[in-house]
Amino acid sequence: MIGRLFNLCSAAQSAAAALAMGLPVAATCTRDIERETLREHALVIFRDWAKALGMAVDVGALRGLGRLSVATADVQGVLNDLERATFGGPASSVLDDIDSWREGAATVPAEMLRRVADWPAGLGRLSPAVEPTFVARVIGNPLSTPVLGPFLASEGLSLYVRMLARVFEVALLITSLRSGGAEGRCGRETDGRGWAEAARGRLTHSAICDGDRVMDYRIRTPTDAMLACDEGSQHNFLAALIESAHGPGDRLAAQRVALALACVDPCLPVIWQTTGMDPRQGQNR
Repeated sequence: MIGRLFNLCSAAQSAAAALAMGLPVAATCTRDIERETLREHALVIFRDWAKALGMAVDVGALRGLGRLSVATADVQGVLNDLERATFGGPASSVLDDIDSWREGAATVPAEMLRRVADWPAGLGRLSPAVEPTFVARVIGNPLSTPVLGPFLASEGLSLYVRMLARVFEVALLITSLRSGGAEGRCGRETDGRGWAEAARGRLTHSAICDGDRVMDYRIRTPTDAMLACDEGSQHNFLAALIESAHGPGDRLAAQRVALALACVDPCLPVIWQTTGMDPRQGQNR
């Protein structure tokens, strides 16, 4: 039932709910979560990044993403099309050398990364220690260390590195789905919370039951984590990211903020309001 209440990340929501209630998860749980995560990443890259950077949306790359639903039995054609649109070649090669792909590939995502690579270094830089988004699992994956580690060392967790992390996970997901799906996309904490690695980050469900009655039920989404404030503070991750994405008098501030929002993709509308700025830079999302 929980999965049907959420049109975003329904497979992750279903898995976390089942685990919180001590129920078995679907046999296809991992593959379902990977598929919906891949679909969300593709939407962000080809739609949201493009809009933020003032580029045309590649409608052809978006065509067929709906077939990455949990009800689709055969996704190989979709994976092939998405691999070609994103990488222009084997996704597995990006897992070894993302920089060479970025420099030489004639694909829209590579071009977008080349544009942002020319921005001032470190825009949107925040400490990995406070990272509540999917980026935390990507940079925590040992496979990413030799590929993304040098970028993290040189400029920290910036907007550019966040973009690289999303592309890297797309390559991971395509490779994994071709081999039948990986493990570790959902589980149960020792305190009984069910968790799932959703597209935007870690999702948790917790339940308190009295017999067959649910007395308390709580869901913490990645967006909740982005908006959570430290005790005694009014600052949160999302506000800090937006603030760090641009500088005083930055003529590209609206574009950089739009890209920052696309990098974390909160599952609610965000309005960025400024004072003393050219009205043409105002952006609502």
